[in-house]
Amino acid sequence: MNDEAYSPDNTLLRRSIEDLTNQVNKMIGINMSLQSKMVELLIKITDLIEETKEMTTLLKMASGGGEKEETKPGIDVELIGKMLEQNQKLLERIATIENQVKKVYRHQVLEKIKEKNQVQKR
Repeated sequence: MNDEAYSPDNTLLRRSIEDLTNQVNKMIGINMSLQSKMVELLIKITDLIEETKEMTTLLKMASGGGEKEETKPGIDVELIGKMLEQNQKLLERIATIENQVKKVYRHQVLEKIKEKNQVQKR
């Protein structure tokens, strides 16, 4: 009877069972990890939806389609409008400065070309 317990068939069966047990344990670990990632994804999607709703509300209010009651505390639509106007003015001024710098650069390049031409003529 003791010989049967340690026969090659039984040890092969035990190894196979151990291998299967290890594989099942790995699959359980992977499944738990996957479930964790899915929960994280759902939380992020929920946050994204909430932020999208807030942005939609702000855009509606900025376009005049929203009501004042929908605003959340701390959001000042008029202030946002003023900031947008200031940003637009800053962009215009930056573009003007950029054009002036380009003009000065072109002028300097032309002056250098004239100087080279004059030196070559001598």
